[in-house]
Amino acid sequence: MHMFCFQCQETSAAGCTFSGTCGKSEETANFMHLLIYTVRGLCVVAARGLAKGQAADADLGDFLFRCLYTTVTNTNFDTARIQALVQEGLQRKRDLTAAWLTAAESADLPEPGRWDALDAGQLHAKAYSVGV
Repeated sequence: MHMFCFQCQETSAAGCTFSGTCGKSEETANFMHLLIYTVRGLCVVAARGLAKGQAADADLGDFLFRCLYTTVTNTNFDTARIQALVQEGLQRKRDLTAAWLTAAESADLPEPGRWDALDAGQLHAKAYSVGV
């Protein structure tokens, strides 16, 4: 297993590597990293669309805020909720990609913009392979 977290004031200088001093589990920490990775991908797609003159609605900004706030506070260790946000972010990315980008433009995205997962196993594998 793998954990690295240096997000809060309770962490040691080297970061938490087994479990969080704050009580965060390895699984939660890794899914928080995956949520940030998903947000990065969604933002890449949104930026490409905006550069082409597409208009994003306020709901997208609200969603991004919720995701970032979820990872910045040490009060939400609900892994299932974090996983649901990852899945919602992936769906939003799929929708924007289909509406705003051509196949060639999609293929040219950086990896966070191209990555997708359709089942829990793929989410879990990616959560343990991305990080800070």
